[in-house]
Amino acid sequence: MKRFSALFFAFLLVTASLALPTAAAPSDGLTFAENESYPISRPFEAIPLTFEAWVYVPTGDSARQGTVIGNYEGGVSCVNFEITTSGRPRLYVVDSTKTIRDYTFSGADVRTGDWAHVAIVYDSANDKVDCYINGTLRATKTGAPAMESSVIGTAFALAGDNRSGNAQYFKNALRSVSLFTNARTADEIKADMEKVKHTDPNLLAHYDLTAPIMDDTIIDDGNGMYDVQRVRTWFTDKEPVTDYAYSFCVVGDTQKITINEPDKLSCIYDFIVANKNEKKIAYVFGLGDITDKDTAEEWAVAKTEIGKLDGVVPYSLVRGNHDSSAKFNATFGTEAYRGMFDGFHREDKLETSYTTFTVGEVNYLHITLDFGPTDAELAWACEIVEAHPDHRVILSTHAYLFRDGTTLDENDVYPPRSPGSDNGRNNGDDIWEKLAAKYENIFLVLSGHDPCSNVIVTQTKGVHGNVVTQMLIDPQGVDAAEGATGLVAMLYFGDDGRTVSVEYYSTVRDQFFMSTSQMDITVPVYTVATVEPEESETETETETEAAETTPTGDEKTDTAKEEFPKGAYVAILAAVLLDCILVPILIRRSKKSKE
Repeated sequence: MKRFSALFFAFLLVTASLALPTAAAPSDGLTFAENESYPISRPFEAIPLTFEAWVYVPTGDSARQGTVIGNYEGGVSCVNFEITTSGRPRLYVVDSTKTIRDYTFSGADVRTGDWAHVAIVYDSANDKVDCYINGTLRATKTGAPAMESSVIGTAFALAGDNRSGNAQYFKNALRSVSLFTNARTADEIKADMEKVKHTDPNLLAHYDLTAPIMDDTIIDDGNGMYDVQRVRTWFTDKEPVTDYAYSFCVVGDTQKITINEPDKLSCIYDFIVANKNEKKIAYVFGLGDITDKDTAEEWAVAKTEIGKLDGVVPYSLVRGNHDSSAKFNATFGTEAYRGMFDGFHREDKLETSYTTFTVGEVNYLHITLDFGPTDAELAWACEIVEAHPDHRVILSTHAYLFRDGTTLDENDVYPPRSPGSDNGRNNGDDIWEKLAAKYENIFLVLSGHDPCSNVIVTQTKGVHGNVVTQMLIDPQGVDAAEGATGLVAMLYFGDDGRTVSVEYYSTVRDQFFMSTSQMDITVPVYTVATVEPEESETETETETEAAETTPTGDEKTDTAKEEFPKGAYVAILAAVLLDCILVPILIRRSKKSKE
């Protein structure tokens, strides 16, 4: 029995050393920082009706505490569970008609200076919303129509929401957060205070924030479907990308800088000029909404700053919905800009154009498309692609990809063609079907328009089985919330033109933004011009199997290998010594003493 105990002791030591967390939360809960966010991996599949959390707020702290869990980002349906000013719990609901229902409970206060359990129950069957503090009903609001499924259309975040910069992160500590799909009774809430039952069929998600955070992941130990990723927002400690052949620089919507802080626009273009050689910048892509109000002052500063690229590095611009065609053409209809293109859909308009260029041994064809291109413009683009079968094709346009990684359609926010309209414009899903998916050499689509903190990446198979990589890059929401950031997305290409390292970098702050937007991706290319048919089919199958729909900016692409910890070897050695040397000696001494 003593020999078994020694081995068992060693086993426990080894197990403990293997399970050492990479980061540990405080034993009594988790606190949060302004430069972190906690997005949930996927949208909920059911509507939460009861919101519960153990919260800590000091007595006398009258400031707005922030969001416990929610998906507010502005402009779309959402539901937020918050602690607002003076410790008052709040449920904030917006439906598809943008009707706001604000349930702020002035009769409740979580500023106890100790852990407090708060529960908000959305009881549409009884047309009321109840708020419980430590299991006691403290306040009720009337009027609770059935929640629309649209409120869970976007993924939630823990200890914050989806607004740019996570401005309403939770300012104090949380010990646990639970969501249920039923309107919980008073008895159920009291039972939840003691222990959330993971087998409860109404439990949607549960997060124990006293448990260690492993690999920056908070596990959903309720349903098991909605894990949380800890993300850094602003940071400088990143290994630089060094192993690459050339790079592209992508400039998303600059409208909030141009209108609010025009002097900061220079940071973007001074950065590009200064780093053209060091970062091997081969091309610069602008994604539209150069201006916000389409004023003469905005266009003047844009012309001055963007004009710094003339003769330095080739670049293209697209027109956004905030940019009038007349002023876009008047500002950039210069010989310097026009001279960088091989042709236009209409010679008197710059919006839809094409150019070819070569980097290393790679021939590129780049086509710009107007905001919501017409059928005629898409048909012209098809002709240009067909005339260049030996070129890798890049499309850039203003409105194409939505923040959820799908092509933008009429049901998304501010589409070029809204439901029921017949303005002749094409949305993102139309561009995909009529152009992007049709040709095996189209491999990259770049767009802006939809404000999003992350660089969003979606990879989808076209009709030939080839993979098309599509990217949304639009920092306007960040610039609106935090002031001018001058964000650019740097795409560093390897020698083969297929491996790409992405950096999202602020030229104003000299910092990187969103750890989930720093990623390595593979950009499969269907090389019809240089590969025999049998080989190209095999290659395409291999490259596209794992990438059919998506590495997004919210997913990691690399998995670090864990080393066997040194503590394990120490534990094993201790066990051997204990089992083979000390235990026999003790046994012999015991026998002698009995004799």
